Parts: sequence; C-alpha cells; structure tokens
Amino acid sequence: MWELLSPDQNNRISIQEGTHEVTLCVSRRDNRVCCIRFSVFPERHTLQYSGGIPSEPVSIRETYHLPWGKMNTYFACGREMTVTYSDWKLKVRADNQGIAFRYELTGNGEESVAWENTSIEFEQNFHTLYAQDLFPTYERPYEKRNWDQADNQQLGMPVLLQGAHGWALASEADLLSRAQFCSSHWVGKAERVLSLEFAAEEKGQPIPVRLPFLSPWRYVTLADDLNELVRSHFSFDLCEPSRIRDISWIRPARALWSWWENENGAQLYTESRHYVDTASEMGFEAVTLDCGWDANWVPQLCKYAHGKGVQIWLWTDRHRIDTREKMEEYLPLWASWGIDGIKVDFFENDSRATIQAYQMILERTAELHLMVNFHGATKPAGDGRTWPHLMTSEGIMGIEHYKWSDMPDAVHNCTVPFTRNVCGPMDYTPVGYCNANRNTTHAHQLALSVVFESGITHYALSVYHLEAWAGTEFLRHTRPVYDDLQLLKGMPGQEVAVMRKKGNEYFVGMLTARKQQMVLPLDFLPQGTFQAEIYEDDEKDQMLSVRRMQVDSGKTLRLPLKDCGGAVIYIAPEILSDIQDTENVANFGAENCELLHGSEAMRFPDGTPGILLYGAVRVSAVAMHSGCCTLRIWYASEEETDISVRVGQWEQEYKLPSGGNHFDLRTWDIPMRLESNANTLMISRRGTGVLTLTKMTLRTTYVPEWTVYGKESAVLTGNAEWNLDRQGEWYASGLGGKSCIIFEKITVDQTGVYLLRVRYSGGESRGLTIMVNDRETITTYLHSTSGWGFPTWENVEYKEYFVHLSRGMNKIRLFSDAGKMSHIRAIGIAAYPDVD
Repeated sequence: MWELLSPDQNNRISIQEGTHEVTLCVSRRDNRVCCIRFSVFPERHTLQYSGGIPSEPVSIRETYHLPWGKMNTYFACGREMTVTYSDWKLKVRADNQGIAFRYELTGNGEESVAWENTSIEFEQNFHTLYAQDLFPTYERPYEKRNWDQADNQQLGMPVLLQGAHGWALASEADLLSRAQFCSSHWVGKAERVLSLEFAAEEKGQPIPVRLPFLSPWRYVTLADDLNELVRSHFSFDLCEPSRIRDISWIRPARALWSWWENENGAQLYTESRHYVDTASEMGFEAVTLDCGWDANWVPQLCKYAHGKGVQIWLWTDRHRIDTREKMEEYLPLWASWGIDGIKVDFFENDSRATIQAYQMILERTAELHLMVNFHGATKPAGDGRTWPHLMTSEGIMGIEHYKWSDMPDAVHNCTVPFTRNVCGPMDYTPVGYCNANRNTTHAHQLALSVVFESGITHYALSVYHLEAWAGTEFLRHTRPVYDDLQLLKGMPGQEVAVMRKKGNEYFVGMLTARKQQMVLPLDFLPQGTFQAEIYEDDEKDQMLSVRRMQVDSGKTLRLPLKDCGGAVIYIAPEILSDIQDTENVANFGAENCELLHGSEAMRFPDGTPGILLYGAVRVSAVAMHSGCCTLRIWYASEEETDISVRVGQWEQEYKLPSGGNHFDLRTWDIPMRLESNANTLMISRRGTGVLTLTKMTLRTTYVPEWTVYGKESAVLTGNAEWNLDRQGEWYASGLGGKSCIIFEKITVDQTGVYLLRVRYSGGESRGLTIMVNDRETITTYLHSTSGWGFPTWENVEYKEYFVHLSRGMNKIRLFSDAGKMSHIRAIGIAAYPDVD
C-alpha cells in the first residue's frame, strides 16, 4: 500500500493493489470520503493489478491565466504519483482541491478498450446527491435525491454530493486534448456508489485507441464549504497548459442575440445592424447571428461592426463542419469575412467520434483566430485551459427552454452554480425577464448575469426591451470578465449570493427559491466609503425598484426577497451613468404630450409618468434638419395593438408587438420624414388594444424606404399559382423545379447596391436561388417560419440580400433547381448607405 498526500496535507489517497483491481481510499482532514475501485479491460490483453512500481511523488505547482473565467490568476497545487505495471500505468494525483486518477496503456500500435470498471463508494455520511438524469445535451435539472432515488439511474456528470464534513463533486477532465476516448457518465447505486459507464452511443462496443493511450482524468473535487467548491478550478488544473501562445485575440464578451425575440431575426441585415448599433451604444462587446444569416451580407456587417468595436459571431450546425473537408470549405471562408467566433450547435452525442470532432474544430479555429461556443454539447471537462478560445458551452438547461416548457425554475437556477458552473463556463443565456411564462422575478433574472459565469454571455433580451428596462443600466456596469469571485451565501436549490470583483468595483447577485430576508454583510469591501446601487423587485413584481446608498465594509444589508426572486448590487467608489444619447434629436415624455379623445395620465409602479392611450396624443417635435428619421416609441402592452401615426398629411398604421404585460416596457421604431421646423405628431389607438406610453425619442438613424413589388409586378412560370391566405394576402405556391416567380419592371434611379427583402412563408426550410438581370446569382435558403409549433405555411417572415441594380428597369427571378420552394408573397427594394 502506498499513500499520497496533497501539499496542504488535507487530502489523502491510500493506494491498495488487488488481484483484479486497484483501490484508492480517499480521506479529507482524516475523515474518510470514498473508496474508488478501478480496473480496465483492453480487448487483447489481461492487465495485472499487483506488483506495481511506484514513482517518487512529483510536486505540481503551476500558475496560469485564462482570458475568461472565475478569477484572474489560477494556482494549481498538487502531488502526483505514477505506479508502473508491465503493460500499463496508473497516475494518481492528490491536490489541494481534490483527488484524481487516470490510466495509461503503454506500447505501440492499436488497441481497443472493452470496458472500464470504475466505481466510487462513498461513506455513509454522504447522504444527499444533486444530479441530473443523463440526456444527450445535458439539458436537465440537477435534482436533489437520496441514494435510493439514484439506484440504477444514469446520471450526467458532474454529480454533487453533500456529506457531514463537506462536499464532493465527481466528474472527468481532459477529454479534448487527445480526443481518443468517449465522454462517460455515472450510474447510481443504492449502496452509495457511482459507477462509470461509457457513452451510450458506443452501444457497448470496444473503443479503439492508439497506443500509448492516456485516459481522461476521473476526479473528485473536495471542499469544506460551498465557497471553496464554487471557487474551485480542479478540472482546469488537470488539463494541459494552453496550446495557443498568443491569446491576445481571445476577448470575453457580453453579446446581444436576436434569436430570443425573433428566431429568424438573423435573416435580416437591417435587424442585425440594429443589434450592432445597440451593442455599441450599450457598451456590449458582441452580436451573435443565429440561424438564417447569409453569406451575401455577413462580410459587410463584420466591417460595420468592427468599426464600432463590436464582435460578430456566427451560428452553425455542427454537421456543416464535422469533417476536415467541410471544415476547410467553410471555416477559412468565414474567417476571411472577419467574423470573431462561431457557435457550433447540435452535437448531442458523447461518442468518441464526436469528441474527436470537438478537438478538430478547436485545432482549426485556433489557427484561424476564431473563438468558439459549443451548443447542444457535452459537459465541460476543463479543456478551456488547453484551448482558451473555447469561451463557453451549453450543456445546461438554459432559458431557451421557456420556448417550449415551464423550466428552468428558481430551484434549478439556485442549483447550477454548485454543479454545472463549477466545472466550466455555461451559455445559459440569462436575463430573460419578458417572456409570457416567466416563473421568476425581474430581479432574479437580472441577478443571473452575475451569478452565472461564461466567457461570452448572451442576454435573452431583444434590442426592443433593453433601452426601456431599468435593469439595463446594471448590465452596462457589468464586465465580460472579472478578477475574482466569492460565494457570500448559498445552499443548492435554495439560495445563492455571489460577489464578483473587477478592480475597485463589486457586483453582487442574489437568487432565492423561497421568500426570505437576505442578510448580507459587506465585509468583503476594503476600507473606505462606497456608493451602492441596489436593484430589487417592486412590491407586486411588476417592475424593478432602484435605490442608492452609501456603504462601507462594516455595513450589513437586509434585503427582502420574493418567492423565486432576487436582487443585485453594484458597488463602486462613484457611480456614473454610461448612457449616451448621441444620436437623439429630441426626447419627449408623457408630460410633454397633449391628451386627446379620452387618453389618461397615469404612473408606473416605479413612479415613471405614462399615458393610457385610450384615444390619441399630440406632441410638437423640432427636428435638427429635414429628412428621414426614426420615431422610437416607449410603451407597454399586454397584447398586439394597432396605432396610427400622423405628421401633417402623412399617416401610417402600425401593429405594435405585445410587451408581455402592462408594465414590461419595450420600444418600437417608426420611420418618417420631418421638416427642420416644428412638427406636430399625432399618435392614435386603433381597435381595442390598450397601450401605455412613457416617452418618445426622435433619432437621426437611417431607415430604409421600401418599394414593394407584389402579385401585380410578378410573373409565374410552370405549375406555380397565386392563392389567397386567411388575411386576404396573395402568395405564390407550387414554386421550385421548373416553376419560378419573376419580378419585372423593378425601377431604380441610379446604378448601385440595393437591399432586397423577400417576403415569404414556409413550414420548413427550403433552398432559394436569386438571379438579377439574368447575370448575378445568389444561392441561399429561406428558414422555416413555423417556430416551435406544428409546421404551418401561414406565418410570414422576411429575408434580406444585397443586389446590384442598374439605373432604370431591372428583373429579379426567384427559383430553385434543387426542389420545392417556400411560398413567395412579395419583394421589397431599398437603397442603403455605406455599403461597398
């Protein structure tokens, strides 16, 4: 028997040989934790488990930095021993943060691992587990359970265990640096045992490996308390140092992302540019284009975004780049456009082949200086240390699940800081406060931006909700990466309060599953006086309440938190507003409006004045110069509401989207032309919807003016035909193959680049080819407009492209030689500035 002690002498491993296995007995502070029994079975060999020759323990003391993560500096401190047998080696590590082991099959050539018998038997005092049922995307809650409830259950890694003397978290590390093996998971046993099992996708077949073969680490993080657990980085310490020498191009980011509000929003250049403009104004670092973006205009958007200091990330299906041939076709091309990162989706598989695909993508993107976000992915295994451009991954039940379920809930949100997020950054996409089935409060959602850690954080907020929400000012204060963190309070499934630090600024996020008073000493502050800005839920959870106070390290805050609630605090020596209204021509609030035809003055719960638009309002606005501008309306509405806007003889009707309820404020932009002198604006309600206005803003931003060409301008060929939908709108069906639609007599005043907008509907995604004047060809597709519901051909969407048109008459043909097309309804043409 041999023993291995961690440098701080808290963690001890006793190594015992047997006839058929090796046993590792683990203790912490002289309290027994578990016994790990291990044996591995290569297909063509029978390994010996006695007579090993141990090496002298080797001290491991490493200091390293990551461009993202929990803290600025990481210290790895452990001792490692290798026991050598005739044809294999056992590597064991006792670290200040836990224990780990891995095995090496020596020799040369090829081998197959038939199975591995690794089981961890925990001591009786480890009575509670927090574990998720295994799922291909790891998108399940980490449920609290006892061992009987875990019996014969396949459990995704990691698993958190609570003992009488502390906490243990069991998982694996260093999966992707060699990528020879599948990802594994645990199977629970009522006898307090976690048993390792290979990926279900391997179907019990032997896994081929090249010799010498080094397995992933199997590890158990050990912590006396939850602060120690949350701060741990053991999985990263177990991985190889960075293979990328120059990491200056790797930049953490807070990202805006249109998919949450509009799943096909990335199909529109105008919408994507709007997101870039908003990210720049708000001080956020990135915009991610989800499915639907088009090669026709992404290079132009990258150029525009980089001019404003904003990154562009592209979403892609993993299957588009999962071979070297396909990867070489697309990744260098996308990099040449100027994109900064890729979000790779739909892995949904733990097989060895899929692990190799992860590694292949990481190697090539590192060469191309592209950051990476893996979605539909396995759990993290510390590989971000080796590949620091791996900014985040999903492997988490995040807010997107609100699209089709009532999860995630507050219990889940109060659990994952102690389970999934311990092992690595997670793309949960926090701050989704405006969905109709929201089951947590405004402040709870805002607090997720602090509590959860990710190298790129996607806010589940559209540009139409950001500006009008009080929580946005806090998001502007936050940082894409912090110097340090501390758990102030916490218990899985119940509550969590996390403090993150950046320089002399402090950010505290608090979550709770049940109503309580959070008592929060501010003893983490240094000496001196600070200002604190506190964001809480109002009395009825209708809006955020914001207050300021002076604080110091001796002060204790007592904050009443609601069921499924939370709060955030921003603390700094001085709090300055980052809001800049450089583009605004004029701002006018409810108090500047004349109430007409029954409209009434009111106040929101936070005291903001508003107007119940029962009839109309009139306001005088002075533009700085004549021409095109944008009227931005700030409003709240429980349902879609029709309004009309009139300026002089010009009048137009609009359908404003629902804001969710009468208190969730949002904005909507209306293009118009104004004179440089005083203009009188009249806004009137149409129909029965109730709208609450707070203010309006005039901006000088350019808005394209569309010339629409519909049925009267189109010619159908083949078997295509015109049909009327339920709203009385014409659409062309039967398109594709020999049937196409041709828009003739498209007239422009001068030769140049124009924006083409295709209005369509489709129950599935279908290919499209656009030919302009029988010369220029664009090969593309139109994404399904069905969303997550049953396939329908009635929902209408748009997609945009840049085309070259000649002065005078032009012709645009829409067709698909590859098969059936979506239903085409019309096209629009608009001039657009600043386009090469």
